[in-house]
Amino acid sequence: MSLGKRIKELRKTKNLTQIEFAKLFQISSGTIAMWETDKRQPDFTTLQKLADFFGVSTDYLLSRTENALDRRPASDIAENFIKEFGELFSDENFQKLAGIYKVMNEIQRREILLYLIGYARGAGIDTKIIGY
Repeated sequence: MSLGKRIKELRKTKNLTQIEFAKLFQISSGTIAMWETDKRQPDFTTLQKLADFFGVSTDYLLSRTENALDRRPASDIAENFIKEFGELFSDENFQKLAGIYKVMNEIQRREILLYLIGYARGAGIDTKIIGY
């Protein structure tokens, strides 16, 4: 299966239109269409973000494996984040944040996670400690 077909297949499993998907990644819907028709390919950094978003490996996106689930579940990542950074939050603030997180849908949660990871990388923080 081509990269474009794989991206399209995964996007549809999230019930996202090309426009909605493009907004999440802050790119044009035309770019998504070009990827899905194999006229262009995402760069390496974007490929990693796509893999993170869909919870699959880059090898799966590139059809080097059919095992989509060779990444850790988001719950493990969240647990590690709490272990590493939990002391930065007071119990009261953490409870508020946890309450907000519980009412978010999967797309919102993933968007925030991608933002936090991007911010951490931009600040020079090694995100490998949380699996990214």
